[in-house]
Amino acid sequence: MVSRAVAVGPPRRTARGRDLDTFFGLVTMVGQPGEPAAFYERLSNLITQQYYNNGGSITAALQDAIATANASLLAENMNREQPGLAGLTCTVLRGSEIIVATIGDTRAFLLRADQVERLVPGAAPQPLRASDPEVDRVAREMLR
Repeated sequence: MVSRAVAVGPPRRTARGRDLDTFFGLVTMVGQPGEPAAFYERLSNLITQQYYNNGGSITAALQDAIATANASLLAENMNREQPGLAGLTCTVLRGSEIIVATIGDTRAFLLRADQVERLVPGAAPQPLRASDPEVDRVAREMLR
């Protein structure tokens, strides 16, 4: 399994309300040898740009970013012998609140001085490249 992580503050020009957000993303390709670094960079940039350009709620922006990434991977898979599958965790930090969305074979953990807590537990939803991606759940957690 090969992964790429990104942490991106808001760009200079962003949708209304996104200027308070910091976006974290983890893209994981499942069941195949690694893709070139440019593949992960392109997919990570696509997800991040889509999130910051969406003026809706945080949840809607995350769902839109994930759907955009899924459509991109679906289109790319049309030209491959072996389709690529991806897991994705997107986390948004706004003030003292974090919002987490996961799809596919990926995990999210909250690390505190005295404990480690798995966020969004349960079975993994369909990976990216499915015809209709579903976000597992969006979890909200106050940082202490």
